[in-house]
Amino acid sequence: MATRRMAREVALKALYAVESSGDPIAGVVEHLASEEGLPDRLRDFARALCRHSWEGRKQYDDLIAGKAEHWALHRIARIDRIILRMALAEYFAFKDVPRKVIINEAIELARQYSTAKSPGFVNGVLDALIMQTHHRDTECAEKREKRKEKREKSPPLTLDASRFIFLLFTFILFSLCSLWLCGETKEGAGGCVMGSFRIFTET
Repeated sequence: MATRRMAREVALKALYAVESSGDPIAGVVEHLASEEGLPDRLRDFARALCRHSWEGRKQYDDLIAGKAEHWALHRIARIDRIILRMALAEYFAFKDVPRKVIINEAIELARQYSTAKSPGFVNGVLDALIMQTHHRDTECAEKREKRKEKREKSPPLTLDASRFIFLLFTFILFSLCSLWLCGETKEGAGGCVMGSFRIFTET
């Protein structure tokens, strides 16, 4: 029975071939998917995974370089780099896949297609990147929830408060108009403001 792991293997082989040959990614993944006999559902998954991995490779490489301690990006084996990109693409683009599944699947790909040290390396980098991102997203969600709760608990303006704000705004506007109108009279600005205040308090 075909599974998503088979689709991931097809995506891995396609991305590796594209980096080696420079051929268009769409044609390569279609060819490999046909060879493996992937059904349409898994073929769509392989296509999407390849597309997101390839289009976001520069962004993912920057993330990998920031967490791959003591390893320059060009020193990381190509197959490991592609596996890491695929895992990050799956994490960011496929919200239905649990992060632990993504990490475990990447480890299995590294175990099957790379060196003996690769599974531990892939696990370390992904654990640092994905878990850190997850914690940050969780903290942001919690902050949004707290702000929402605070807004819901805050009492709305009462009728008296609303009336006060309206009257205050009216007083300020009326005072400004009075200052402008009284600018050429003998009463002066002070008298105009006081007159405005008397009208405001009588409202």
